[in-house]
Parts: sequence; C-alpha cells; structure tokens
Amino acid sequence: MTETHRGLHLTEGGHIARVLGATLVGLEGRRVRVEVDVAPGLPGFSLVGLPSTALRESRERIGAALRHAGFAWPEGRVTVNLAPADLRKEGASLDLAIALGLLLASGQIPRPSAELLRHCLFVGEVTLDGALRPTRGLAALSLDAGRLGVDRVAAPRCTDPANAWVRAERVEIDHLRDLRELQSRLTSPRPPVGVPQPRGAAGLPSEAFASIAGQEQAKRAVVLAALGGHHLCLQGPPGCGKTLLARALPRLLPPLDDLLVREQLRIRSCAGLSAPADPRCPPFRAPHHSVSVAGLVGGGRPPRPGEITLAHGGVLFLDEVAEFGNQRLERLREVMESGSIVLARLGQSLRFPARFQLVAACNPCPCGWYGSRADRCRCLPHELRRYRNRLSGPLRDRIDLWVDMDREPAGQLWSDRIDPALDRAFDRALREGPPASKIEVAATARRLLEARADQAGLTLRGVRSCLRVARSIARLEGRERVERAHVAEALVYRSGSV
Repeated sequence: MTETHRGLHLTEGGHIARVLGATLVGLEGRRVRVEVDVAPGLPGFSLVGLPSTALRESRERIGAALRHAGFAWPEGRVTVNLAPADLRKEGASLDLAIALGLLLASGQIPRPSAELLRHCLFVGEVTLDGALRPTRGLAALSLDAGRLGVDRVAAPRCTDPANAWVRAERVEIDHLRDLRELQSRLTSPRPPVGVPQPRGAAGLPSEAFASIAGQEQAKRAVVLAALGGHHLCLQGPPGCGKTLLARALPRLLPPLDDLLVREQLRIRSCAGLSAPADPRCPPFRAPHHSVSVAGLVGGGRPPRPGEITLAHGGVLFLDEVAEFGNQRLERLREVMESGSIVLARLGQSLRFPARFQLVAACNPCPCGWYGSRADRCRCLPHELRRYRNRLSGPLRDRIDLWVDMDREPAGQLWSDRIDPALDRAFDRALREGPPASKIEVAATARRLLEARADQAGLTLRGVRSCLRVARSIARLEGRERVERAHVAEALVYRSGSV
C-alpha cells in the first residue's frame, strides 16, 4: 500500500521525501534532486550520487545541527540519493536540502505544498549549531534558478548586492537564519521584487588622472584605450607612473551593462568572492607575477575561474609583465582573441568568459634605466636582448598601444594636471561621436598605412590593429573620417610591438 501526500511518498517500508537542491559545474548551476529514504532497520546512513568529500562529511554536520535546532536524527536506515547519479556534486550547498529531506521524511515538520517543493531550490551549508551559512556559488545558483525551472530560492540570510539582481529575474529569495525558521518561512508571503539601480556614466580624464603629473602622451594612450577597448603596454623606468595610469583606466570605462553585471556576479560568486559594493563598476585585477597558471587562467578541483575571468568586462593589469614567464603569458594569446577560455577537466568541457582589456607594464631593461634621462643603463647587450625576448612576437602583435615613458622633472608636480579640452573631447566621443566601425578611411591614410606596414613588417593583425587605433583617434577628435595624421599617430603607438 502506498500513499503520496504533498511531496512525501509513504510506503509500508519507510518514508521518502524529495527536495530540490543545486550544485555548481564550472560557472553554471545544475539542479539536483535530493531523495531521502527513512526505512525501518538498524541505524545507518548512506549518501550516494557522486558526492564530494565535503558532502560525504555532511552526516556529522547535519546531525549536530538538527540536535541543536531542537530536532532529532531519524531512527532506522537513512539513505540519501543525489540525482542525477552521474553528475559529481561539489561543495556543501546541498546541506540545507538534505536536512529538509530528513525532517520531512521523518515527519518532524509539517509538510509544505507539493507546488512549493517542485518550484523552490534549497541551497546552503548548515553549521553545528543549526545556523545556515552562504556557500561558494550561492549567487550563481540563484541567478540560474529560472533556467533550472524554479522561481523561488531558500538560502542563508546575507546582505549581498546580487540579491537585487536575482529578484530582477522574477526569482524570490527566502532568507533563513537557521533550521528553526524552515517551518515558518516555507509558508510565509513572498518578498517584493527588487529593481537594480539605473546605469551611470563613465568618468572624465581630469578625474581619473587627478593624481598623475605630466605623461601627456601616456594619458592620451589610456584615453584611446578606453574609447576603443585597446590593449596597452606601458614601458618606462621605476616611478614614472605606469601603475597609476593603469589604475586610472577602469574609471574611464563606461559602467557595465545588465548582462555584464550578471556575469560578474556569477564569476565572483563561483570564485568564492563577495559582490562589489558597486556591481556596475568595471573590475580591475592585478595578479602578482608569481601567480600559478591555474590562478591566472582558471582550473583546480573543483575548477574555479582565474584572474583573467575575474577581469571579464574590465581591466587585467600585469605589472612587471616580463617576470610572468612564457608558460603564463602564452596562455593569454588565444584568450585575447576569443574572449573566453575553455578548460577540459574530469571528462567535461567548461567555458569561462574572459573578455578583458590587458594593460601591461614593464621596465625597458633589467636594471630599468635604458633610454632614461634620469640614470644610466648598466645592462649588457645580451641581457637586454634576453629581457625583451620574454614577450613573444605573437603576444606583442596582440597589443595595440605601446607607450615609452620616462620620469618627469620635479617641476612638473606643480603644472596643470590635464588639458580641459581632453575632457570635452572624451565626453563628446562617448556620447555624440559615431561608432568607430562607421568612420571611413581616407585614401591618403590608407596608402600611408599600407606603405609603412610593409616597411615595419607588420602582420595583417597588426595592420587591423593600427586601423582600429586610428579610428579611435579620429573619434576622439570628432572627425568623421580617418586622415593621414591619425594613421601616423597610430603607427607611433604600434612601433613598440615590432
């Protein structure tokens, strides 16, 4: 004799409860059906369905949590199945679903409606005292709720800016403090839908460069990089302002649109990082040159996003880029072209987005003073060649703007920071100027580009890069056509890559 009642399946041999949970696979959530069977017999506990080590330890965590929350561990033989059985489940995000399944199967809390159990994800880790703790990937799983066929998420209470974006997807969030709130919150009214803040505007060069004296050519290159999304390399001796200029670039970029905000919230959640205070601000990542390959491009077990994915939609700054080593730098080449990285791990292929702007900074030589008026270079010729060969030709070819810098005289500290005309030009280019792809190229400019490209030995990729930079220069100056002067300036910025 069998009976089905509100999500609880009763049989003569025991009780079965089914609850929906979720687990991370790369950057995406996968739905997991947690089936709990409490059967008569000798006490025992079995957890099946490819659980990770953290999940296999859930017996002790959940047992202590139930006891401290005023419940009891079910008597008899307990079997927990995590379906689908061929999907590996990582982390402790299924703790809450398992605990609820145990309480339902043993009849310790009133059963909610079958409709709720079919349309609600239960995600969170339980602590020994019965409290609930957010897990890695909680925001990503919540953002995926609609795709997983549910419209409600029961999760630990937290003040995460991602909550507003989850509610904007018409997904309700029930925040729980501990297991004691399960019974009351499952039948409580749903909270109102939150609306994300409206999109803002990019900053002006005078604001971004307020603490940087001199370096007018480098500032112009940073502005062009912001306008056209160009990769940039700053070369110069120590203390000339390379890092300050790199950190100014995100302030010139327009705020992230809704799609990029959701992708960034998902990426940071899967990396175990909290959401930024302003989710629309373009990210800025500056890994140290000792970072591992997995830390830079992603990987590990379970696979997590690396620095290049955390910089998605923003800026990846590699200071002392020549110290990173070929093994790390060569992994960037394909990513800079495709905007994503594909990792093959554990028999599956995971795609991580990685559309970023690269800003590299390096000294001109090992001692740092080659070509500087501030000091004399002490490097031998073979040391200089070996140092410059650390950046391969294909990687150099993918960098659009190359700027040679030097230390500014001390008197420059009291000079005007930036020409106000650059503010006006940048603001006009962002709001009124035509898209760079719509700007025509004059015949004289085309002939100059073809002639100089052959002389300098530019690749076809380099020629296209020069043309993109020339269009950005024309856009900054408010022109509707690329002239010879624009191409000439673009070739100057390109000279460092040859």
